[in-house]
Amino acid sequence: RYWWWCRSRPRPTRWCSRAPLATIPAQLPHDVPGFTGRTAELRRIGDVVSGAQSRGEASVVVVTGGPGVGKTALAIHFAHRIARQFPDGQLYLDLQGYAPHGRPTPPHEALGSLLAAFRIRTEPPDGTLERSALFRSHVAGRRLLVVLDNAASVEQVRPLLPGGSSSVVLVTGRTALTGLAVRDGARRIGLDVLQEEEAISLFSRAVGHTFTAAQYPAVRKIVDACARLPLALRIAAARMHGTAPPNVAIAALAALGEEHLFDYLHVPGDERATLRCVFDWSLRELPPDAAQLLQALGLARESTFTLDDAAELSGADRRTVRRSLDTLVEASLVDEPMPDHFRLHGLLLAYARRLLDAGLV
Repeated sequence: RYWWWCRSRPRPTRWCSRAPLATIPAQLPHDVPGFTGRTAELRRIGDVVSGAQSRGEASVVVVTGGPGVGKTALAIHFAHRIARQFPDGQLYLDLQGYAPHGRPTPPHEALGSLLAAFRIRTEPPDGTLERSALFRSHVAGRRLLVVLDNAASVEQVRPLLPGGSSSVVLVTGRTALTGLAVRDGARRIGLDVLQEEEAISLFSRAVGHTFTAAQYPAVRKIVDACARLPLALRIAAARMHGTAPPNVAIAALAALGEEHLFDYLHVPGDERATLRCVFDWSLRELPPDAAQLLQALGLARESTFTLDDAAELSGADRRTVRRSLDTLVEASLVDEPMPDHFRLHGLLLAYARRLLDAGLV
């Protein structure tokens, strides 16, 4: 009878309440509307991730490329495609490697943000190593997707990597971040400018207008003048809205050419949508010799040049110029398609000429 009486008595609410569910972060920014192209790159990233997961290995993918080439858009787009595979959460952190204030987020602060995403009640330790260990302990065994955007260096990224093999990490950065490949087994995916048809498709979607056959020659001029750079194409499309009928605006934009178009590609009040500012952030991180060489390349008549050409333009010896060119290649500002043969796209050449005219370096 006593047992039956105890069962029939109403229990205090605190006995019946369940423990609150663990916080599941879902921090991915919104996917870029009208994402276009990058089919091959998306397939490569997918193959790397699925292959590593099937082998039970850690998966770290580094997407590298020059300013404005669309690294963040690609990483976020891919992350949205696979987000459901990670029920324990999706983390996103902008490491501010190249940003207006010029101060990359220290690993200590970045780890504080990652730990805060899980609402850990205990105060995180002060040291970077201790915070990194706590983060790895907390996420061990979880299936997490981590996007570390806009990284400045290997030293900034490495303490933020989960220790287990059940998570996937996507890193974006302008530099090659070679150390992550050497020591952490990361796979690197390099982004170049868009193919012509991809660039036209992106521009069409951004403008919100399907081009006629008569408009295609002018559109191709715009796409080429924008160096098939996604950021430049989106800025050009945004500035066209409401200025004139599409056929008039397209003709006017095509008539500008690369040199004048460079000055047109800005959005007042938004440094992240102004091409020169985006290039300036890369320039700010260069050592003096490399910055001076980039300025000297503004004397080049064409966007392709050799090591000897660069030495002649800068007036420096070949060894110094070679070292500076390596730095520019590492920073994704210059390409080296063949040994001692280099290329920078038209908008960066226009930028170098602006530096030369202003004498800023």
